[in-house]
Amino acid sequence: YRVSDDISVVGAFMLARLTPRAVVLGFGESLATRLSPRSLAAIDLLRAALIVTLTFVSTRSDLVWAAAVVLALGFASAVVDSARAAMLPRVVSPLRLGAANALNARMERVSFVVSPLLAAGVLWLWTVDVALLVHAGALTLSALMLGTASARRSEDAPLRDGATVSESGTTVGRGTRPELTVLAAGLFTGAAIAISLKISLIALVDDAFDRSDASLGLLLAAVGFGTIAGPVPIPRILGRFPASLAVAGCVWALAILLALIARTDSLLIAALLLVVVGYISITNDVLAATATRRLTPEFQLVATTRMMVAAVVVGQIVATLALVVLTRFWEVTTVTMMIGVVGALVVSVLLVARDGKAIVEGLSALPGAGKLAKR
Repeated sequence: YRVSDDISVVGAFMLARLTPRAVVLGFGESLATRLSPRSLAAIDLLRAALIVTLTFVSTRSDLVWAAAVVLALGFASAVVDSARAAMLPRVVSPLRLGAANALNARMERVSFVVSPLLAAGVLWLWTVDVALLVHAGALTLSALMLGTASARRSEDAPLRDGATVSESGTTVGRGTRPELTVLAAGLFTGAAIAISLKISLIALVDDAFDRSDASLGLLLAAVGFGTIAGPVPIPRILGRFPASLAVAGCVWALAILLALIARTDSLLIAALLLVVVGYISITNDVLAATATRRLTPEFQLVATTRMMVAAVVVGQIVATLALVVLTRFWEVTTVTMMIGVVGALVVSVLLVARDGKAIVEGLSALPGAGKLAKR
């Protein structure tokens, strides 16, 4: 953004970062079962080398080859992300697999706070180039740790729980309940709001807040604090409301928060609102995951989970593409609010069209609903 002063260019770079996820999603699972820890270490070293090259970006003409570097980084990161979950059963004993998965999820949430704070500290003391070098150093350290790990077995990992295999040898199964469509739309919109907010914050920090680059790290860390504080107790929510209605409520809350952040010129107010964004975002994600698990038969769980992951990835890409195109005509804050409102409206329409009757029945069963209806 410093080089181009154009938020649509930032969006184009984000597209280059995100699009490989959609490509890898199609064959990522088969690839993941073939990668060893040392293969992932080699990929991390490649990522570190690519990041170092970005320190040479200084003029607008450099953005062309920089975009190619970011695209390569996107493919490398997508492969690593797809392989990591499949790798755990091959490097951890079955007795410790549950604890390893829990630790992996916990560390991922902690990284949402630690990484932005580290970036903010580096940017406060030094420059963007130093931050890139620190990132490359962290990936090198990751490669060294992965290089010391060894796979417990070399044969292909078994199919994950819930998968069935057809006579042709392919995995089959799809969730078909109408509520799943609303849940997928909620994840799609939540991801769209999150990525549009991430891009728009770059412009807000520089223009509206008139702060240093380090402020962006602090704002992203605020989101991370919210995810650690959340989610809202899921059993309590699902005990009172249908899952699709709860997810729609989360989406509308995120859309409203997005509009408030886009209109504020106070860094402190934005940070406080972003904590709430993180809290509601993790609630939305856990709600959708829990409800999907409850609604989907065991033999359909793998395919349904894949559909939900695809909804997140496509939501990120569609929102980024909308920002790239529409910021040519409107301000980034206006486009960001449009993405939130349109996404929430789509979820609401699907909610009423596909699950309206079940929601009315569920709400009528709540304590005090009869008295309210009489009034």
